[in-house]
Amino acid sequence: MEEQTYTLLLDEKHTGMLTGRFTISKEGADIIWAAYTGIYGDGQTLEGRNKRGGFMWLSEVKGFIQDGQLDKDFDYKQYEVKD
Repeated sequence: MEEQTYTLLLDEKHTGMLTGRFTISKEGADIIWAAYTGIYGDGQTLEGRNKRGGFMWLSEVKGFIQDGQLDKDFDYKQYEVKD
């Protein structure tokens, strides 16, 4: 069975300006999504956002870390799924 993957939008140079895409595992996406719904609720779905090109911006993930919604040592790269 093929692993379900999600796209993290990279905006490493300027917030909200796409510099690349990162493929992440369901496990990693679920961790990030839990932080998102902890702040914003569940009005959107992980799958719905992912279908629009990516489920989350890297700058959002960094904000979740800074605000304590994710562990300070959370590293999205450890959930990378390579083709």
